[in-house]
Amino acid sequence: MRERFSSSGFDNYRPHEVLEQMLFYALPRVNTNEIAHDLLGGERDIMDVLHMSRAELMKTHGIGKKSSDYIRSIVPRVTEMILGQYRELPELNVYNIAFLGDWFLKYECDDKIGIMICDSAKRFVDFSYIEPVFEDGELDPYATWDALAKRVTAERYYLITKQSNPHVTRENVLALRDYTMRLGSFMVDAYAMCASRPISYLYK
Repeated sequence: MRERFSSSGFDNYRPHEVLEQMLFYALPRVNTNEIAHDLLGGERDIMDVLHMSRAELMKTHGIGKKSSDYIRSIVPRVTEMILGQYRELPELNVYNIAFLGDWFLKYECDDKIGIMICDSAKRFVDFSYIEPVFEDGELDPYATWDALAKRVTAERYYLITKQSNPHVTRENVLALRDYTMRLGSFMVDAYAMCASRPISYLYK
Protein backbone atom coordinates (compact mmCIF):
# COMPACT_ATOMS: atom_id res chain seq x y z
CA MET A 1 0.00 0.00 0.00
CA ARG A 2 2.90 2.36 0.66
CA GLU A 3 4.24 1.72 -2.84
CA ARG A 4 0.75 2.19 -4.25
CA PHE A 5 0.35 5.51 -2.45
CA SER A 6 3.80 6.67 -3.57
CA SER A 7 2.92 6.05 -7.20
CA SER A 8 -0.69 7.29 -7.38
CA GLY A 9 -1.75 8.87 -4.08
CA PHE A 10 -5.29 8.04 -2.99
CA ASP A 11 -6.53 7.43 -6.56
CA ASN A 12 -8.91 4.42 -6.63
CA TYR A 13 -8.64 3.87 -2.87
CA ARG A 14 -11.74 2.65 -1.05
CA PRO A 15 -12.65 4.48 2.19
CA HIS A 16 -11.24 1.78 4.50
CA GLU A 17 -8.00 1.76 2.50
CA VAL A 18 -7.55 5.51 2.98
CA LEU A 19 -7.96 5.05 6.73
CA GLU A 20 -5.71 1.96 6.65
CA GLN A 21 -2.98 4.02 4.94
CA MET A 22 -3.29 6.80 7.53
CA LEU A 23 -3.04 4.33 10.40
CA PHE A 24 0.26 2.94 9.07
CA TYR A 25 2.00 6.02 10.47
CA ALA A 26 0.65 5.50 13.98
CA LEU A 27 0.84 1.69 13.94
CA PRO A 28 3.79 0.81 11.66
CA ARG A 29 4.03 -2.86 12.70
CA VAL A 30 0.30 -3.66 12.76
CA ASN A 31 -2.07 -4.89 10.07
CA THR A 32 -4.37 -1.87 10.03
CA ASN A 33 -6.92 -3.27 7.56
CA GLU A 34 -9.19 -4.80 10.21
CA ILE A 35 -8.86 -1.74 12.46
CA ALA A 36 -9.89 0.52 9.58
CA HIS A 37 -12.97 -1.63 8.89
CA ASP A 38 -13.91 -1.59 12.59
CA LEU A 39 -13.54 2.19 12.85
CA LEU A 40 -15.77 2.78 9.85
CA GLY A 41 -18.31 0.34 11.24
CA GLY A 42 -20.29 0.13 8.00
CA GLU A 43 -22.06 3.46 8.58
CA ARG A 44 -19.35 6.06 9.25
CA ASP A 45 -17.26 7.85 6.66
CA ILE A 46 -13.63 8.84 7.09
CA MET A 47 -14.48 12.33 8.35
CA ASP A 48 -16.76 10.82 11.01
CA VAL A 49 -13.79 8.81 12.27
CA LEU A 50 -11.45 11.82 12.23
CA HIS A 51 -13.91 13.78 14.40
CA MET A 52 -14.45 11.03 17.00
CA SER A 53 -13.39 11.61 20.60
CA ARG A 54 -10.48 9.73 22.15
CA ALA A 55 -12.92 7.64 24.20
CA GLU A 56 -14.91 6.69 21.09
CA LEU A 57 -11.78 5.78 19.14
CA MET A 58 -10.37 3.64 21.93
CA LYS A 59 -13.48 1.44 21.91
CA THR A 60 -12.02 -0.08 18.74
CA HIS A 61 -9.65 -3.00 19.33
CA GLY A 62 -6.11 -1.98 18.42
CA ILE A 63 -6.57 1.76 19.02
CA GLY A 64 -4.74 3.09 22.09
CA LYS A 65 -3.88 6.56 23.35
CA LYS A 66 -1.07 7.14 20.86
CA SER A 67 -3.03 6.11 17.78
CA SER A 68 -6.22 7.88 18.93
CA ASP A 69 -4.29 11.12 19.45
CA TYR A 70 -2.73 10.71 16.02
CA ILE A 71 -6.16 10.30 14.38
CA ARG A 72 -7.55 13.30 16.27
CA SER A 73 -4.59 15.44 15.19
CA ILE A 74 -5.26 15.02 11.46
CA VAL A 75 -8.19 17.44 11.09
CA PRO A 76 -6.52 20.37 12.92
CA ARG A 77 -3.38 19.94 10.81
CA VAL A 78 -5.34 19.77 7.56
CA THR A 79 -7.50 22.71 8.63
CA GLU A 80 -4.44 24.87 9.23
CA MET A 81 -3.09 23.89 5.81
CA ILE A 82 -6.41 24.78 4.14
CA LEU A 83 -6.55 28.13 5.94
CA GLY A 84 -3.04 28.93 4.80
CA GLN A 85 -3.75 28.05 1.18
CA TYR A 86 -7.01 30.00 0.99
CA ARG A 87 -5.45 33.10 2.54
CA GLU A 88 -3.15 33.19 -0.49
CA LEU A 89 -6.01 33.23 -3.03
CA PRO A 90 -6.46 36.52 -4.93
CA GLU A 91 -10.25 36.39 -4.45
CA LEU A 92 -12.94 34.03 -3.12
CA ASN A 93 -15.50 32.61 -5.54
CA VAL A 94 -18.65 30.50 -5.23
CA TYR A 95 -16.74 27.21 -5.25
CA ASN A 96 -14.31 28.37 -2.54
CA ILE A 97 -17.26 29.45 -0.39
CA ALA A 98 -18.99 26.09 -0.86
CA PHE A 99 -15.86 24.09 -0.01
CA LEU A 100 -14.89 26.12 3.05
CA GLY A 101 -18.46 26.25 4.33
CA ASP A 102 -18.76 22.49 4.01
CA TRP A 103 -15.39 21.82 5.65
CA PHE A 104 -16.02 24.04 8.66
CA LEU A 105 -19.74 23.46 9.23
CA LYS A 106 -20.29 19.77 8.56
CA TYR A 107 -19.24 18.69 12.04
CA GLU A 108 -20.23 21.82 13.99
CA CYS A 109 -23.41 22.28 16.01
CA ASP A 110 -26.50 22.90 13.93
CA ASP A 111 -27.33 26.14 15.72
CA LYS A 112 -24.14 27.96 14.74
CA ILE A 113 -23.81 30.40 11.87
CA GLY A 114 -20.49 30.36 10.05
CA ILE A 115 -18.73 33.59 9.15
CA MET A 116 -16.23 33.66 6.31
CA ILE A 117 -14.32 36.88 6.93
CA CYS A 118 -12.80 38.63 3.91
CA ASP A 119 -10.91 41.86 3.31
CA SER A 120 -12.10 44.64 1.01
CA ALA A 121 -10.67 42.81 -2.01
CA LYS A 122 -12.66 39.62 -1.19
CA ARG A 123 -9.52 37.80 -0.09
CA PHE A 124 -10.11 35.14 2.55
CA VAL A 125 -8.98 36.14 6.05
CA ASP A 126 -10.49 33.59 8.46
CA PHE A 127 -13.48 31.41 9.32
CA SER A 128 -15.37 31.89 12.57
CA TYR A 129 -18.78 31.24 14.14
CA ILE A 130 -21.49 33.07 16.02
CA GLU A 131 -24.23 31.72 18.24
CA PRO A 132 -27.52 33.16 16.95
CA VAL A 133 -29.74 34.75 19.58
CA PHE A 134 -33.39 33.67 19.67
CA GLU A 135 -36.45 35.11 21.35
CA ASP A 136 -39.69 33.09 21.46
CA GLY A 137 -38.24 30.67 18.93
CA GLU A 138 -37.42 33.38 16.37
CA LEU A 139 -33.98 34.70 15.50
CA ASP A 140 -33.38 38.14 17.02
CA PRO A 141 -31.39 39.96 14.28
CA TYR A 142 -30.45 42.88 16.56
CA ALA A 143 -28.91 40.74 19.31
CA THR A 144 -27.34 38.41 16.76
CA TRP A 145 -25.84 41.38 14.92
CA ASP A 146 -24.26 42.50 18.19
CA ALA A 147 -22.56 39.09 18.44
CA LEU A 148 -21.45 39.42 14.83
CA ALA A 149 -20.13 42.97 15.30
CA LYS A 150 -17.90 41.80 18.15
CA ARG A 151 -16.40 39.07 15.96
CA VAL A 152 -16.00 40.71 12.55
CA THR A 153 -13.67 43.63 11.92
CA ALA A 154 -13.09 43.15 8.18
CA GLU A 155 -15.03 45.09 5.59
CA ARG A 156 -16.75 42.08 4.04
CA TYR A 157 -18.02 38.72 5.14
CA TYR A 158 -20.18 35.79 4.06
CA LEU A 159 -22.76 34.27 6.37
CA ILE A 160 -23.10 30.51 5.97
CA THR A 161 -25.48 28.05 7.58
CA LYS A 162 -26.22 24.37 7.10
CA GLN A 163 -28.85 23.14 4.67
CA SER A 164 -30.08 20.84 7.45
CA ASN A 165 -30.08 23.49 10.19
CA PRO A 166 -33.46 23.16 11.99
CA HIS A 167 -33.08 26.42 13.93
CA VAL A 168 -31.65 29.02 11.55
CA THR A 169 -33.60 29.49 8.33
CA ARG A 170 -32.70 31.27 5.13
CA GLU A 171 -35.16 34.03 6.08
CA ASN A 172 -33.46 34.40 9.48
CA VAL A 173 -30.07 35.03 7.94
CA LEU A 174 -31.42 37.33 5.22
CA ALA A 175 -33.08 39.39 7.97
CA LEU A 176 -29.69 39.63 9.65
CA ARG A 177 -28.13 40.61 6.32
CA ASP A 178 -30.69 43.36 5.79
CA TYR A 179 -30.18 44.72 9.29
CA THR A 180 -26.40 44.89 8.98
CA MET A 181 -26.68 46.60 5.60
CA ARG A 182 -29.05 49.23 7.00
CA LEU A 183 -26.56 49.97 9.75
CA GLY A 184 -23.84 50.37 7.16
CA SER A 185 -21.28 48.86 9.49
CA PHE A 186 -20.54 45.76 7.46
CA MET A 187 -21.28 44.55 3.98
CA VAL A 188 -22.70 41.09 3.49
CA ASP A 189 -21.57 40.02 0.03
CA ALA A 190 -23.35 36.71 -0.13
CA TYR A 191 -25.31 34.14 1.77
CA ALA A 192 -24.76 30.47 0.99
CA MET A 193 -26.18 27.28 2.41
CA CYS A 194 -23.79 24.34 2.47
CA ALA A 195 -24.21 20.80 3.76
CA SER A 196 -21.73 18.29 2.39
CA ARG A 197 -22.88 19.01 -1.14
CA PRO A 198 -22.52 21.72 -3.78
CA ILE A 199 -23.79 25.19 -3.02
CA SER A 200 -27.56 25.36 -3.56
CA TYR A 201 -27.91 29.07 -4.20
CA LEU A 202 -25.95 32.25 -3.83
CA TYR A 203 -27.55 35.50 -2.80
CA LYS A 204 -25.88 38.76 -3.83
